[in-house]
Amino acid sequence: MILPKDEGYTEEELSPTSFTFPSQDVWVQNASLQDKEELAYKLLSSLPISNLAKLQRKIAPLLQLDIVGFLPTELSLHIFSYLQSQHLLVCALVNQRWRTLADDPWLWKRLCTIQGWEWREPHSCRALDFTPLAEFNDEGVGDDEDDWTGPDVDSGVMSTSSNTSALTRIPYNYRHFTTPPPFPCNNTSLIRYSAPPTLPSLSLPSQPDYKRLHQTHILLRNRIRHSSYRLTYLQTRHTPNSHNSTIYCLQLYTFPDLPDCPSWQVLFTGSMDKTIRQWDLSRGTVERVFQGVHDASVLSLCARKNFIVSGGNDGRVVVWNIQTGEVVKVIEDHLDRVLCVRFDDTRLVSCSPDRTIRTYLFPNLSPHLVLNSHRAAVNAISITRTQIVSASGDRSVRLWDAETGALLYCFEHHHSRGIASIDFAPPYILSGSSDTHLRLFNVLTSHGWSTSPEFERYSCRSSPSTVCQGCGSSENAGDYAARRMSKKGMQGHRGLVRSVALGDKFVVSGSYDQTIKVWDRATGELVADLMGGHSGKICSVACDGAKIVSCGEDQRICIWDFAHGITTSFVKL
Repeated sequence: MILPKDEGYTEEELSPTSFTFPSQDVWVQNASLQDKEELAYKLLSSLPISNLAKLQRKIAPLLQLDIVGFLPTELSLHIFSYLQSQHLLVCALVNQRWRTLADDPWLWKRLCTIQGWEWREPHSCRALDFTPLAEFNDEGVGDDEDDWTGPDVDSGVMSTSSNTSALTRIPYNYRHFTTPPPFPCNNTSLIRYSAPPTLPSLSLPSQPDYKRLHQTHILLRNRIRHSSYRLTYLQTRHTPNSHNSTIYCLQLYTFPDLPDCPSWQVLFTGSMDKTIRQWDLSRGTVERVFQGVHDASVLSLCARKNFIVSGGNDGRVVVWNIQTGEVVKVIEDHLDRVLCVRFDDTRLVSCSPDRTIRTYLFPNLSPHLVLNSHRAAVNAISITRTQIVSASGDRSVRLWDAETGALLYCFEHHHSRGIASIDFAPPYILSGSSDTHLRLFNVLTSHGWSTSPEFERYSCRSSPSTVCQGCGSSENAGDYAARRMSKKGMQGHRGLVRSVALGDKFVVSGSYDQTIKVWDRATGELVADLMGGHSGKICSVACDGAKIVSCGEDQRICIWDFAHGITTSFVKL
């Protein structure tokens, strides 16, 4: 007998999953966004945490929208152009699209242009036991103000543009350079593998790789900050065809690109042996010798474009043609030795212990101005297109108008003793002194730094208090400045600062204490202390971002190579 089904009772369990909404299409069409949000919130709030975590993982991809990736490439690159290099490197790790954008050559070329870094077409380069030193008499530095015994010279500016009789031309009618014969180099310490590189690399790009160029420059900066260098000697006392006496001056010089001959870098050095030598940095050999004109030590030189100018202890300023080695002109206007020479496209400038600075105008090198307001030897000069900066044994730095000879600024008592070296990159002036200290300052604002506590206190720009990021404690600005000055004093030179070089990020100094120091240009903090290369007083230093080159009374030419082990043939130094 079949019993009728009781419609008011059931034995089946009602499962939550068996609950169904009304038709989805009807509900979606009729419900408002607010209703949907409220319903979703109520449902989510009723779930346990474990279920919410699962839903979160499922919903997360729906919330991630690559807005930059969906934009046209031009707009995406414009957004990326506001990023720094380190941020571009991070962006390249996001996904393939972002990596393509972050590696775009236009972005990296722009960053290199801002820094002034240029791409250079790579090419294959043309493939110690010392006796004690006698007492060193540095001919390249004049006496301080109190030691000068020469005749008095009136202050002011004297124009000599109409006086051509003072210009002496010696009738040389022969070539004044020699090319030494090649010789085998058995000393492996002279072999150069970088800065510039000598071996072609299979990994060199066929097209400019500005990201690689930028990263190489950053790597070189980091190596300088961490004192990661390889020391080699371009010359020692027993190097064949080398200088046989104190080396007073040097300059790195890059020959310009020619259609059939890519640019290459050489080193010019001047010595007490009366010669100038041109060194092949890739081989460690002497390519040419400029000689036969100076009758005494070559104290200063300056190479630029097609000329090299030298100043000597014989009072002569000699202009040479770099390509032919011939003498273009000899000037003998100074009454004493010539301590420093500099020139640009417009003028040649020289200075002397006779307290004068003389200028000559190209192309005929006709005499132009005589600047003579210093009270002691003018030891060093630096020039720009419109200005001349001079440093003297009278402890002053003077800034002149190169066109008129007008004295624009006079910084008296700039150091506590005579100033031996100077470099100028407007508006910053860097100076080194026989008081063993350096000083860098802005001509317009007088802000800067010094390794001397006496001058540092005037230029310290510390905030009222310095807060430690680690523990949160504060330090009074005066205490911070005193500690900072004390640290600089302990790290500074212990002898006359004979040579200085002002770079974009770093300052380099060479001293009689046989050390070379690298300083942070912005803060004045010591970055690197290069010791052990020289056994005598250092007379000159030069740097190009990949290496530092130094020379001195021990007849050594030291190369402190920060580009060791990496290819820099595409870096324009």
